[in-house]
Amino acid sequence: MNTSPLANTSRRSRLLRRTAFVLAALLTLIAAFYIIENWRGRRAWDNCQRELKAKGEQLDWAAYVPARVPDEQNFIKIPLLEAVGYRNQVNTNVWQTVEDARQHLVWDAWVDSQTGRKLDWAQYQNALRARASLNFPPLPQEPAADLLHALRGVEPQLDELRAASLKPLAQFDIDRTAPFEGSRDVNLVALRSLSQLLAYHACAELALGHPEKAFADVRVIHRLSDGLKGECTLVALMIHVALQGLALEPFWQGWAEGRWTDRELAGFQELFGRVDLLPEFAPVMRAERAGITELIEKYGIRGNEFWRVTMRGEPGPKDQWKKLGWKLIPRGWICQNLVSYHQCMQAFTPASLQSAPPTVSPAQVNDLRERVPREIPGGPYGWLSQRAIPNFAKALETIARIQTFVSQAGIVCALERCRKVRGQYPDSLAELNCPWMSSTAGR
Repeated sequence: MNTSPLANTSRRSRLLRRTAFVLAALLTLIAAFYIIENWRGRRAWDNCQRELKAKGEQLDWAAYVPARVPDEQNFIKIPLLEAVGYRNQVNTNVWQTVEDARQHLVWDAWVDSQTGRKLDWAQYQNALRARASLNFPPLPQEPAADLLHALRGVEPQLDELRAASLKPLAQFDIDRTAPFEGSRDVNLVALRSLSQLLAYHACAELALGHPEKAFADVRVIHRLSDGLKGECTLVALMIHVALQGLALEPFWQGWAEGRWTDRELAGFQELFGRVDLLPEFAPVMRAERAGITELIEKYGIRGNEFWRVTMRGEPGPKDQWKKLGWKLIPRGWICQNLVSYHQCMQAFTPASLQSAPPTVSPAQVNDLRERVPREIPGGPYGWLSQRAIPNFAKALETIARIQTFVSQAGIVCALERCRKVRGQYPDSLAELNCPWMSSTAGR
């Protein structure tokens, strides 16, 4: 049976009309979905911001950028740290000198104050002479002298650090205008490497009977740590804390062997008395929240380039489909992610950190260790929280532990100085009149 041309045309016309209707309805639904989700997200984020500001939270990144310190008073403004202290701007020749020296450190022999293990100089000397072709003088020679011989290539750089460490201020000259995007950022690897060299060097000077030189080495570690104080990221804070922990090892080695004189003990007492790590945590977390908020708003809300945030760890937006996928996400979902993120940050920050002095207990740390993985949201509103919420429990536990050790080291200095004067220890710690003792409670 033949179908007339008119009937075929009519059938095609109906099909086209139906297809157009379906497409129009689908486009209307998609548009309505975006409009509703964007409205809901924007309203939720506006409400969240009002609530946070009512609680005294500052969401403006610029409010956390520290004022620049004068160059002439800045310990960091020296040629060595200008050469190796900034990531992606490292002078390879200078850095190679540091790296070559660091290869001569034998960590299997290193001191461990927490377990009471002193630096094993015999093990160090055997390992060093077995692997290094440094033309050592013939044995017998003090193992500590071998170490100083191995580090002689980096000695001018260490001298530069010691001389500059007497300056009163320490601040890295980095770009803080755009959070997490500065091209000039601190080279944390270099700070750790230099501090390790100085810690080992201090132990060698102690073993050779030069406590004043050993103290100068440890003072530099404190100054490198001070350069990270006031920075706006948790990573910088944790390196700041780690360097304080590293500085304790040569101090403990000298105390355990009775090598510090009253002059060095008084110097250490002053250094340890200036360390107060726990109050730094809450401001750093506020700054990091403000920085992440600025980054998300810049690329996810004000601009349709959320892929610049989500694909930061990748070499570049080569995957155009992935890039397109992030572009299609409703901006309301990005707002909802910001809401979830800030709610989590508020909920996970212990209220005791707002007290004077701030405190944190083992019970609080254990509670956070259980809660954080369980309470971070999933789904389309939880992406930011899953990636940006830090490990609160580990960070607070590390900070409190190092602060406790530093405070104890300060008390040890006072006890040893008292014993040297009186010939015996005091009957109670109250007799020492330590200003930092009250701040140790609850940490």
